[in-house]
Amino acid sequence: MPSALEDRLRVASNALDEADSGTIVYLCQRYLELLNEYRRELLTVPTTLDLDLKSPSSPAEDIRANRSTVRRTVESTTQERNRIEALLRSFTAVSGYEAVETLNSQNYQGHADWELKASGVRSASSARLPSEARLTGGPNHDPDTEILSIQDAVAAASLLRREKYLAELK
Repeated sequence: MPSALEDRLRVASNALDEADSGTIVYLCQRYLELLNEYRRELLTVPTTLDLDLKSPSSPAEDIRANRSTVRRTVESTTQERNRIEALLRSFTAVSGYEAVETLNSQNYQGHADWELKASGVRSASSARLPSEARLTGGPNHDPDTEILSIQDAVAAASLLRREKYLAELK
């Protein structure tokens, strides 16, 4: 019979499967917390099994089988925890260089030539426009190619990564 914690883990995993780009980071964090709690709980089980070893009613073979089951569960929980940690990190730990890479690979705003500059992130094609057009909204002005702050570029890249991940799940 599953424990209450196992039930909460199942619910959290199902919620993560139904996440959208606005909720996936929170749901990953919550699921990760539960995985860590479950793993800590599992790691106390061998101590309990040692107590049973002294009891004449628990054959040694049953205890070995139970330990093996617990060990496999700890390993699979650890693998899932590592997967969720990496996924969460890919959504939240984005450098300026990684943001540019993501913007380019996703053809953000129709451009695949984003560059990281000291002043921010911009499309290289916008740099070829006459400065008057870029700054004054002249006839060649394209508001989509303005310089993005690095913070905005990182936020856009994070959103693109979340959306790509979710699209791959479908």
